[in-house]
Formats: sequence, C-alpha cells, structure tokens
Amino acid sequence: MARPSQQLDLALLEAGEEELRIKGVRGLSVRAVCARAGVSPRMLNYYFKSKDKFVRTLLTRGYKNFSREVEENSRGDDSPLDRLRRGLRVCLRHSIEGQVVLRNLIRDVYADEVAVSDMMEEHAKHNHTRIMYDLVEEAWRKGYFRKDVTPSEIFTNIMPGVFLPALKIDPPFPFNLQYIRELAEKDKLPSPEGDNSIAQEVERGMRAFELLLKGFLAENPEASSFRRPRVPRRAGSFRRRLTPANSGQSKSGKKAADHAKPEGTGHIVHHAEQCGENAE
Repeated sequence: MARPSQQLDLALLEAGEEELRIKGVRGLSVRAVCARAGVSPRMLNYYFKSKDKFVRTLLTRGYKNFSREVEENSRGDDSPLDRLRRGLRVCLRHSIEGQVVLRNLIRDVYADEVAVSDMMEEHAKHNHTRIMYDLVEEAWRKGYFRKDVTPSEIFTNIMPGVFLPALKIDPPFPFNLQYIRELAEKDKLPSPEGDNSIAQEVERGMRAFELLLKGFLAENPEASSFRRPRVPRRAGSFRRRLTPANSGQSKSGKKAADHAKPEGTGHIVHHAEQCGENAE
C-alpha cells in the first residue's frame, strides 16, 4: 500500500538517515535513498529541490535532535559537574550508537564536503561542545577545579581521553589505539551490540572521565573561586619605608633616635664608674 503523499518527505528522511549512517555524505546516492523509501527519485527533487538541500536537511535534523537532548540533560540547579556528567553521558551514548556515522562525518570533513563543513560552522556558536565547555568553565569559576590550569586546558585534556577510545579512532599523536584495543580485548570486554552492551560502553567512558577529572579537581571543591581582595596600602607607606629613620623627625622623635644609637666605649666606662659610686 502506497504511503500517503504527506508522509513521503518523512519516508525519504528516514531512508536518507540510514543511507547516511552507512555511507556518509560522499557515498549517499539519491537512487539508493529513494529505493529504500520505495518512492520515485522525482519525489526527492519535488520535496527537497536538490540532493544538496536534502543532505543539509538530514544533517541539520539529526544534529538538532542530538543537541537538544544534550542541552535538556545539562540543565538544572545542581552543581555544574553533575550537569556536565549528565550531558556527557548523552554525548557518549549517541557517539557509541552512531560510531559509523561519526567516523563517516569526520572523513567527509577531511574530504572537504561543503554541506558537512557548513553545518558544523552554522552550529559552532551553540553546539554540544560549547555546552560542555561552558559547564567546565562554570565549574572552574565556582572553585571545583584547580586555579593553576585554565578551563580550556582542562577541557582539551579530558575530552579526547573520553571520546577517542569510545569512537575507536586513532588520534593524530604517537599512540596506536589499535594496540591499546588489543590490550583491552584481553579483559574480554563486550563490543557495543545491543542496549546492554551500549550501556556498558557508556559506563566505561564515564569511568575514563572520572579518572581524568581527578587530576584537575580542587582540594576543596566547595571553595569559592573569588580570591580575597588585597587590603590597599595607605598612601605614602611605601615612601615612608624608604625614608631614613632620622629624616624629617620631630624633636621628641630625634631624641629617642639619639638615645637608641650605640654610644661607644667612653659611655660604657662612665656608666661603670656611676655604678661603683652608687655601690659605695
């Protein structure tokens, strides 16, 4: 039975999402999408005008749904670290479920696919990365993190250690994740297949986050980030410290200073004679 005409655009989008997941933007074919949706290729042009607009609609639709879920889970009145954990858990789950999609999108970016680059630039000011970074910055301001490191240092050191292993992507530095994965397989950890295994992968990513986080936490997480203001020094106090002790003194002050001066051996002899006279 043919789909109602008003549902054809949704059928094309659902088919396009599946093709995008498997093949990425570079491998996406209008004929394959339409064949999966069970419609004529002319229908795609009718609803979306061109393949480029169809691809952009797919990317924007998928990303907005993901970003909205991250934002909703990152709200609340609790601590920024707890909100960061909730948002990060959503990011991990989507990343693990969509490993193939993300790897294809990364390849598309390196292949200069304009639609992917434009989508990333369009959402750069308010995307999931910005949400996560803002929470790190808020936690830093409120004293949860050490003050000898910046929020950007914390973010850029923690996040790759959480997501690169989860996505199984070799990073551009001299550590071979293939060898690390071979070591991890000795623990007989399950691959992410099925809801239970995906949940286990998410928990493994969260454990990596907590381990990396420990190195940046302040000794007193509840401490305020506002430093105690320095008490302003009275005007001229620095000048007074540099002025000689007998300069500009009053008469009484000068007498006290003269009395404090060492008086030589003559004074000592005279003082001893006076003591002898008193003894007699």
